[in-house]
Amino acid sequence: NASPHGSVPTLPRCPACGRENSATATFCSSCGARIRAEEPQATQPTPVQPSPASEQRWSPQQSPASGYGQPPCPRCGAFRQFGASQCNQCGLPFGDSGFTPGVPPNVTAQGVPAGFWPRFGAWIIDLIITFLIVLVPVMIWIFTGDRLEMIENEETLNEPGWSNYIQFIVWAVMSIFFHAIYGATPGKMALGIAVLNEDGEKRLGFPRAILLYIGSWVSILTVLIGFFMIGLREDKRGLHDLIANTYPTQMIRRR
Repeated sequence: NASPHGSVPTLPRCPACGRENSATATFCSSCGARIRAEEPQATQPTPVQPSPASEQRWSPQQSPASGYGQPPCPRCGAFRQFGASQCNQCGLPFGDSGFTPGVPPNVTAQGVPAGFWPRFGAWIIDLIITFLIVLVPVMIWIFTGDRLEMIENEETLNEPGWSNYIQFIVWAVMSIFFHAIYGATPGKMALGIAVLNEDGEKRLGFPRAILLYIGSWVSILTVLIGFFMIGLREDKRGLHDLIANTYPTQMIRRR
């Protein structure tokens, strides 16, 4: 019968003996049979995936006990475990240790050291760009007006070319500006090379970019030995890189 105050809550009935038990009972007070189904165990929260390496900075103080003691994969940003020879997410091989001696982990996370020949190719591209920047205005200046007679003037041609000074200035400005703002000249950008600081950042700033440019002249004054050091050192750093504390890196594009 219905209660005037509403329906009476139904007490759990034992499925084995039919006895009614208290509302909070889990087992039958008479026969001991289970009344309530087992509560589902709380599921473990889904671990938060690490952010890509471009959005986070690995710290060497991370606990090795967590299994993540090395910088993240430079391609996909997944953390790599000790002893792994390739990324377990994207399959990128990164050697037995993942470290390059002499290179900070935050730089290693961005790519691999840029070798001599890729950097030489970038230098050729920059040289062509600088030459065109100077040549085009000079040709326009020569072929407008009555300046063609300069070409026929042998004494003028034998004089030190003022265009060489302009090319020198353009080269210096381009090198300092692009390294300070973008960490790479147009030639390096074309070949996927960036000059990073010890924190793995591309933006070197003007003081360091100027020091890097001055260091390149020091490498020239050493009869180019400062440049040949790139091919001899494991970290692929030349004398000018050591002077400015920079790390030329072949950047690995992330998927």
